[in-house]
Amino acid sequence: MRTNIVSYPQRGPYGDAKFRGNTSGYLIKDLIEHFKPKSVMDPMCGSNTTGDVCKEMKIHCDSYDLSMGFNLLESKLKPKKYDMIFLHPPYMGIIKYSDNSNDLSNCKSFDEYIKKLARCIERLAEYLTEKGILVILIGDVRKNGNYFPLGAYVQVLYRKELKAKIIKIQHGTRSNAFAKLYGNIIMIMHEEVLVLSGFTKVTWRALIQRVFDELNADQLSLPEIYHALKNHPKRLTNQTFRATIRRTLQENGRSSQRGLWAWK
Repeated sequence: MRTNIVSYPQRGPYGDAKFRGNTSGYLIKDLIEHFKPKSVMDPMCGSNTTGDVCKEMKIHCDSYDLSMGFNLLESKLKPKKYDMIFLHPPYMGIIKYSDNSNDLSNCKSFDEYIKKLARCIERLAEYLTEKGILVILIGDVRKNGNYFPLGAYVQVLYRKELKAKIIKIQHGTRSNAFAKLYGNIIMIMHEEVLVLSGFTKVTWRALIQRVFDELNADQLSLPEIYHALKNHPKRLTNQTFRATIRRTLQENGRSSQRGLWAWK
């Protein structure tokens, strides 16, 4: 990691070589050696390349994937924070991984894809330690004669959080083999590794509003709100989080005689 150009012709003994779209474990290893995280999370782990590298390096890693029943857009995460989160999302529909509507490879449009990817990024940012980093491995895509620079959109959306960009040379990509069939096309031979940090901290007001939105509720009781937020990592540094929730509701909500709260 001495320069921002890296190349890994071999993927190493990590993950499953038959799993399409997975990356070289040597990239993960170099990232860990450079940034020295003590805890790692991979929310779209695929064949668990990140987990295998962390096991070898004796670093704690929590791995999740849609194939395990975990959906980053909706599923619950552990109430903890990580020094490094490695996110390797599908590159739109270049490889279709499932028929699940929450699978980013099933997005019907570019706008839907970017919107869902941004939701994933915003959510993961809440699980970073104070100096934690979110590393996103992402590549450009050609589809129906159009070119989609996915990484460029992420960089614009999170330009204040972008701390580094690494260009990773691709090797043996199957999609480029088909590019030769379509005339004089310049083949895509790189991916981008984006290192993000310093996200704006989410407020209790935003969290409570999210509970109302996600539950599609006009009114909620205090126990329902407590339960929805009890595992959020923000409460790890707030031992009186219930009192904070009550105060936030008093400032931004409306109470009824039945002990229910509505959001203004």
